Amino acid sequence: MTRRIAPVLALLFVFFFLVAPRAQEDVHAIFRDRSYTFSGQVKTMDGQVMKDVNVKVRETKQGVTTDENGFFSLTLKTGAYNLEFSFVGYKTKVVPLELKLNLNMVVRLEESLEVLEEVTITEGGSDRNTQSAEQGIAKLGVQRIRELPTLLGESDVIRSIQTLPGVASVGEGATGFNVRGGNADQNLILVYDIPLFNATHLIGLYSAINPDLLRDVTLYRSGMPARFGGRASSVLDARLREPARDGWHVRGSAGLISSRLLVEGPAIKDKLFLAAGARISYADYFFRWVLKPELKDTEANFSELTLKAVYKPNELDQVALTVFRSRDAFRLAGDSLSTLEVNATSTRFRWINEGASLKWNTYFSEKWGLSLLATFSRYLPGFEVPNLVNASEFEASVSQVQGQAEWKYFAEKHEVAAGVQTSRYSIHPGELQPVGAGSAINPKILPQERGLEAVVYISDDWTISENLRASGGLRLNSFSFLGPADVYQYSDPAFLDLTTISDTIRYGKGKPVQRYACLEPRFSLRLNLGEQTSLKAGYQRAYQYLHLISNTTSALPTDRWKLSDSYLKPQIADQASIGLFRNFLENAVETSLEFFYKQMEHIPDYRSGANLLLLEAPETAILQGKGKAYGMEFSLRKKGARLEGAINYTYSRAEIRINSPYPEDRFLTGESYPANFNRPHLLNVNMLYRFNRRLFLSANFTYQSGRPATLPEDRYEVGNFFLPNYTSRNETPAPAFHRLDLGLTLEPDPRLRRKYKDRWIFSVYNVYARKNPYSLFVETINSRPISTANRAKIYQLSIIGTLVPSVSYEFEF
Repeated sequence: MTRRIAPVLALLFVFFFLVAPRAQEDVHAIFRDRSYTFSGQVKTMDGQVMKDVNVKVRETKQGVTTDENGFFSLTLKTGAYNLEFSFVGYKTKVVPLELKLNLNMVVRLEESLEVLEEVTITEGGSDRNTQSAEQGIAKLGVQRIRELPTLLGESDVIRSIQTLPGVASVGEGATGFNVRGGNADQNLILVYDIPLFNATHLIGLYSAINPDLLRDVTLYRSGMPARFGGRASSVLDARLREPARDGWHVRGSAGLISSRLLVEGPAIKDKLFLAAGARISYADYFFRWVLKPELKDTEANFSELTLKAVYKPNELDQVALTVFRSRDAFRLAGDSLSTLEVNATSTRFRWINEGASLKWNTYFSEKWGLSLLATFSRYLPGFEVPNLVNASEFEASVSQVQGQAEWKYFAEKHEVAAGVQTSRYSIHPGELQPVGAGSAINPKILPQERGLEAVVYISDDWTISENLRASGGLRLNSFSFLGPADVYQYSDPAFLDLTTISDTIRYGKGKPVQRYACLEPRFSLRLNLGEQTSLKAGYQRAYQYLHLISNTTSALPTDRWKLSDSYLKPQIADQASIGLFRNFLENAVETSLEFFYKQMEHIPDYRSGANLLLLEAPETAILQGKGKAYGMEFSLRKKGARLEGAINYTYSRAEIRINSPYPEDRFLTGESYPANFNRPHLLNVNMLYRFNRRLFLSANFTYQSGRPATLPEDRYEVGNFFLPNYTSRNETPAPAFHRLDLGLTLEPDPRLRRKYKDRWIFSVYNVYARKNPYSLFVETINSRPISTANRAKIYQLSIIGTLVPSVSYEFEF
């Protein structure tokens, strides 16, 4: 018996003391190598989701940034970690983590009050400038926008982004902006995913984005994500803040010519949150007090209403509804043409912007998410002429209805997004109707245009290694110009003129008249050259099927929108860029140097002397050619508790080449000429100095080369009439544009936790009252009795030619 038991005991001894420990080690190794996901959402203390928060694992240096919904996801092996959450203006938070299973949590960050005064949301984490794969992308928080000097007391998104490198404008009062040599219609402007066709109030003096509702804006000069399309140059993505969740709040402001009011709070605790924001302008009363009598009857006003509702059935689902509508009216009783007083038309311009979006975000797990979106946008410009003989009304419209579904997948080193989009466009080019029995105007109605666009896209943000990161995507789109439509045929396809129409082809309702399909590749790469230095390069292609056709230099909302059809081809832009990014002093100073080259095809221009407003066959007046833009952008930004500032400089050129078959355009054929918005030198210097916790001074200086103008080379006579002779286009630069703005803000003490907070904003726009030129134009004088005394005189149009002081009062409770 003993002999039988001894071998068994020996086997048990070997198993427990030799085999079992090794097996246990193998089991521990299996569990140690298993990976789990830590995911969640980052919010402020009052429940606002936080985009672009840096989430970094201290032990592995692995990191991600939160998406637009504040969501993040990290895949890590079993173990103990310390996760660091950081965002400028907020206290860095470290979360110790023992990862043994999948975890999900909400992380809340607290505003930092340790510096001289409150510093709130600006542009992402401290090392985002060098560590992200993004290139040609700038992010502005609402506080950064509010810190810049204002015009007439209103913080302005459009004016703020014009301080960034690569962004220019044709002048004060322009209804758009230009990015890296692109036209104003090549910018996709989104307000919570709703596209705006005119993003300004008062003929370009104000932005149509309410700063009280704004969370942040992102400008993509290059590196456009695959989900964005439809424009050739840039995307301006403005995100609205979520309604307050910790109770009902009221905030507003009162200024010299406009006021704002915002009411927000929870309608159902932890479930339903509402916000309503309104703006109104009463500039008409301001003009009644000006000294010049020809400006006293000027009409300039707008009203705007934005509503937002957010429903959260649980932490992983959110439904958001946004609705807005704005109305503008403008009638200038007299123009300021340099120092001359020239009576202007009493035409009353009016336009309406309206839109809505419905979005559902959900996360099925820590790795999978889904977003469904539906948007509607419509722009209705028009004007009224009260003159008895020419009394008339003009109306037009452009609208877009869009649906989108996007899936997101979060992996250890990948963040993948894939989606589908469909957009339906409808354009009413114009309708002119006489007003009154004495009007000599004949009614005219242009036929509507309709188009359908379908898109499939996929993108991936791939962390290849600690030093190498890539971001890329593909966008496949198809566009159809739809009937009903009448397409004119011409006897000479190379010479499109109303006199050469030979036939008309009629297409029925919904029938495709013309189809286009294209593939848009986009990618960018980031290579770390050191802890605070990186090299980035990228390429993107973009197609555009919706065009803004204009041959005017005035800042009026009557330019014509046109879809690509059988004659007007889609615009194509290919852009390559490379940049060096370097931070200093522990990321307190950010610098970047970027170079870009953009090649464009089918850029629209116009025949000399063309009138596009009510033209039935616009293809007879539109020319298309090639364009190119190239340049260098330098940026330096300093962050600090007391002194902050930025210097942005751009050198660039934008040229167009048109081959025109028309004799009046012979000087254009084959020759490149500067684009209407070409400004080689752009310099913006802005500074913020904090005297103490409550008082800070802001300053912004802007310099831009003069935009080109078309002036006569010489003259010739026909009978007794003097006629100017134009031999080139856009070859004469106007005088340079430069302006200094100052602002002084008195804030509430951030250490005092009062329910009622107020702030005073004092600003001076155009401190040294420079008459910056908007455009140059020529008036021919043929009234002299001696024909040789007749001549052409050059005038300079200035929109704002004087110092503009302002004061506004803001409150919150």
